[in-house]
Amino acid sequence: MQLDYYHIATMLGVKRMKIMAIDWKKVAHLAIDHEIESKRELATRAGIHYNTLYNEGEFKSSTVDKLAALFGCEQTDLLTVVEADLKKVIARSNVGKFQESLVLA
Repeated sequence: MQLDYYHIATMLGVKRMKIMAIDWKKVAHLAIDHEIESKRELATRAGIHYNTLYNEGEFKSSTVDKLAALFGCEQTDLLTVVEADLKKVIARSNVGKFQESLVLA
C-alpha cells in the first residue's frame, strides 16, 4: 500500500497546518512609509513581477529577499505564520510532484 503525505497526515488526524506566508499588510505599511504609491511601483522598485503581489500563500524566497532589500529590513520582518487547510497546502505545493511514495508492508 502506498501512502503520500496527505494520507499519512489525515490518518494521524491532521487537518490544518501552520505555514509561513508573506504578510502583505506589513508590506503595504512599509510601502507607504517608503512613499510607494501603487502596487505597480512596488513591483518595479522591488524587481518582482506585478502578478506576484496577488499571490496568496505560496511564494519564492527570492520575492522576500527583494522586498526586504527594498525596505531595508530582515526577511523575517515580512513573514507571518498562518494556519491553512492541509489538503489545499499540499495541492498547491510541489510535494505531490516530487515526493517519493512511502511503501508500507
